[in-house]
Amino acid sequence: MTNHDLISQYYNKLVTQYGDSAKSADYGDDTSRILKFIKLSRILDGFNFSSILDIGCGTGFFYEILKNLKSNFYYEGIDISPMAIDFANKKFNTNLFQCINIDDYIFIKKFDLILAIGIFYLEKNSYELIEKRINKLINFGNNICITFKIRNLNTPDNEFHVDVDKIILILERSGFFYTLYRDYHNSDMTILIRSSKNI
Repeated sequence: MTNHDLISQYYNKLVTQYGDSAKSADYGDDTSRILKFIKLSRILDGFNFSSILDIGCGTGFFYEILKNLKSNFYYEGIDISPMAIDFANKKFNTNLFQCINIDDYIFIKKFDLILAIGIFYLEKNSYELIEKRINKLINFGNNICITFKIRNLNTPDNEFHVDVDKIILILERSGFFYTLYRDYHNSDMTILIRSSKNI
């Protein structure tokens, strides 16, 4: 069984147990998830995104926020949990959500914004995979927003926590402009990568 299968099973179990709640996306509670997306919204404030790819969309929490904030935008949500995708499509009466791994996703258009929230959370310790995914995403997104876990004294061993210096090296090799944010939680880091080159 691949790590992809294990992660899919892990989230299927959470969706079965918790349904449409923060815990189905492995947040401690709704307050924690709302705070994260408030911080994320502040990072993205001022940008005019008309097309969005939401990687790791779960049951559609961010899509629901977008529907309340924007009236006209193109959206796709993907996730490796079939149960989360089924839940999202039924909840919003749509087919905007599909079950697929980002590594298998075939881009047919470029997006103004690609969100990749928590997609490395349960991955194995693989900086090669991180660099591969970043290089893939930057070719199809004008702006890429990615979150990572950073190790601290209270974090469990089953989570993948990155070395910030290694992530910076990957970003430097990409040649694109990026900004790091540490304003949500002491074990979280958000990175906004822009397709405009450094000057």
